[in-house]
Amino acid sequence: MFHTYYDFKKLQILNFDNNLLETLEPFEHLLRLPHLTTLSVGGNKLNSLPKRLSELKNLTSLDVSDNEFESFPKVVWSLTKLTALAINVSGLETLPERLSGLTKLTSLDVSNGELKNFPEFLCKLPELTSLDVSRNQLQILPECLSRIKKLKTLNVNDNKLKSIHVSLVKLKNLERLDV
Repeated sequence: MFHTYYDFKKLQILNFDNNLLETLEPFEHLLRLPHLTTLSVGGNKLNSLPKRLSELKNLTSLDVSDNEFESFPKVVWSLTKLTALAINVSGLETLPERLSGLTKLTSLDVSNGELKNFPEFLCKLPELTSLDVSRNQLQILPECLSRIKKLKTLNVNDNKLKSIHVSLVKLKNLERLDV
């Protein structure tokens, strides 16, 4: 298909969304691109991510939503420059606490899961401006959400919320709230 990854040495954005890819192996040479900042492979049939993904030292945006992951892909932890992450793992009832180590995240989409309890460690992400936990099984939003001072967008619709904590009024930068 492609001769070498050098053919795309200036490539910054790579989008393989909404195909039927079961693996990224045929494209692993593209995962060596030095200037790649955005990788989007949402809407495929991936059940894992290649370890070589960790070599993308300039990657700031990763969308792996709507795939067939059975567990949270471990390679994500090595992507410390990520500012945007979209991932959903069907059947996943909890998120790994290591997610709080991605301290540069400004946008996090963990929608379409089976989260029953809001992971309070997400409240420790200091740069978060957009959080999507819609279409899960959440019943309560914790008070700690009010500590995400930069939060502008919060999407919690299509859950099983019984109440909304009054502390949300402390989110002075909130511009959009979807319940």
